[in-house]
Amino acid sequence: MRHIVCISDTHGLHDQVTVPAGDVLVHCGDTVGVNSLTEITGFLEWFENQPHPVKLYCAGNHDGIYERFPKEARKMVARYAPSVRYLEEESIEVGGFKWFFSPYTPTFFDWYFMADRGSQINSKWEKIPKETQVLITHGPPYGVLDLVPSDYVNGNQDRHQGCSDLRATIDSRLSALKLHVFGHLHSQGGEMININGVIYVNAAICDERYKPTRQPRIISLDD
Repeated sequence: MRHIVCISDTHGLHDQVTVPAGDVLVHCGDTVGVNSLTEITGFLEWFENQPHPVKLYCAGNHDGIYERFPKEARKMVARYAPSVRYLEEESIEVGGFKWFFSPYTPTFFDWYFMADRGSQINSKWEKIPKETQVLITHGPPYGVLDLVPSDYVNGNQDRHQGCSDLRATIDSRLSALKLHVFGHLHSQGGEMININGVIYVNAAICDERYKPTRQPRIISLDD
């Protein structure tokens, strides 16, 4: 599998994104800004029209329709984007690799697909199969491309806002992992890092002001 094109957090501004060619196009959630039906169908039609042979995505904390009306949301995907796969806590094999998708992030205000840190969110990460090689989550693990600006936190609060429970799951169970792509925290969008042989990508397109200033990242995985 030569080229995986990674995007996230387009927030209804997808038509302002120039998407490079590749074998797989993956979106890590927050496809919309206001959750209007026009915005949702617009995203699905745009995603459907991308030329990539494989197109996959999960929801994010802004994508409320998938949590509130899951059956209707999947019908919309089938109607407006029949060549696209929406995955929610599901595995799929693509290009000879085992993938897993999850929309969940630690609780932050009253959004969607959120769980409290600790046992509640751990119950979500326990669903990740240990043989997963490509992990797609909406949010980052703790300490990995998860820094937020100092004015986003109070006093001595940790600027690393990723999920420590997800980080522990990766470190303790996912020994086969090769690639982890996420978004959610915009401040380090577009950045990539290699830690112990695992490539981590924060694929957020929008910056902190919700402007689509970042470019998609292209990752190559060896067979």
